[in-house]
Amino acid sequence: MFFSHLHAMQRLFGSSKLTLRLIQGTSIYYVCYMFGDASGVGFGSSWTKGATLVYRFGVWGMEGTDTSSNYRELRNLVGTLETMGRDGDLAGKDFFVFTDHNSFSGIGEYFIHATESIYL
Repeated sequence: MFFSHLHAMQRLFGSSKLTLRLIQGTSIYYVCYMFGDASGVGFGSSWTKGATLVYRFGVWGMEGTDTSSNYRELRNLVGTLETMGRDGDLAGKDFFVFTDHNSFSGIGEYFIHATESIYL
């Protein structure tokens, strides 16, 4: 799965000139990037909204006490996606979500494999 992501990134950014294609689409999709990390007592995520870099960060309160790093990492990313959804930042966009945590990567890969037939 990792190599298919690299292939997609290579296709998106491989040329020094933008590739123009005439399509008769009914909607426009934007590729966006979200980065997130949670470690120790803190968490943070960032994404772009137009030309603006948006971020959320904080320290864990009671919700993060006595929880695993897996939980905190996933909670951070899910909380960020929920915030983006409430703000209307998800509609019509395809996202690349980046984290340094293997558990979330596994969950993302499972979801992609489970829904791959939708996109083929």
